[in-house]
Amino acid sequence: MPRQPARASPAERLVQQTVQRDGEPPTVAFYGNASPFSNFHPAKIKVFGIVWPTSEHLFMAHKARFCDDRAVFDKILRAKTPAEAKRLGRKTKKYLDDGKSFVPFPVDQWNDVSYHIMVGILQDKFSQNSDLMKQLLEVVVDEEGEPAPCKFAEVTAKDIRWGTGCDLDAYLRKEDIGTNYLGQALTEVRNKILMKSPRTRGRYAPASPASPASPASPASPASPA
Repeated sequence: MPRQPARASPAERLVQQTVQRDGEPPTVAFYGNASPFSNFHPAKIKVFGIVWPTSEHLFMAHKARFCDDRAVFDKILRAKTPAEAKRLGRKTKKYLDDGKSFVPFPVDQWNDVSYHIMVGILQDKFSQNSDLMKQLLEVVVDEEGEPAPCKFAEVTAKDIRWGTGCDLDAYLRKEDIGTNYLGQALTEVRNKILMKSPRTRGRYAPASPASPASPASPASPASPA
């Protein structure tokens, strides 16, 4: 059984802060929709011929499409907030070939693909929003003002799959129990962009991942979010 996340604390009001853990590259720790790295942050993304108001809306829409749940997909499309989109996404059912019968949500199958879906969403989010792209690339820079290696962590005790499963103090003590997949996905997207960009290609070397967790690991916490 995976360990359960600790109860959320007032410290989770954290928006964004660059921190340093012993022996690791700088970490951009964030939580809350005021940070551009949060999936709840406003960011128009055009996918499926539809403009989505946040990456959370789009992620939940992918979840509904994965299960052929058109009813939930349409409700997510009309959701006024990312929190509402997330609540709707949790109601997704897996419809069978007849389009009428359904089975419980296939958590394991979704977990096998959801990380890679998130990476694609983040690539679209930042490539379609130049202001957010600038913040992503320049969030940590070297003495010459050029993008420097870093990693990201969604620091929250509420989520042991996409977040760290702990507050900032515990994270700094390396007591995180979450797989931090959102942070891993952000790190991957930033590294790919910087390694291909004419500005940094051939000069930028990403830091080695400090976390041993693999997004495809079957031992991941079985959260369907």
